[in-house]
Amino acid sequence: MWQDELDSDVKMSDIRIREAAATGAEIVVTACPLCLIMLEDARKTTGLEESLQVLDLNELVVLGLGLQGTQKSE
Repeated sequence: MWQDELDSDVKMSDIRIREAAATGAEIVVTACPLCLIMLEDARKTTGLEESLQVLDLNELVVLGLGLQGTQKSE
């Protein structure tokens, strides 16, 4: 979104995803839908698909509660 502010060809999302990977993190969590899209794209373009996950905060809560794969029956 603020790409015009940079003087180089490097995207801010690429910088952020590389910074996250450099910490040794396995998961990056965001509550911002725009950031989720940008970080997912950056993860793919930087080749970090195998080593880093990008999740919405709600997805992390579901994983933490062990609710993945369960559905509420009617």
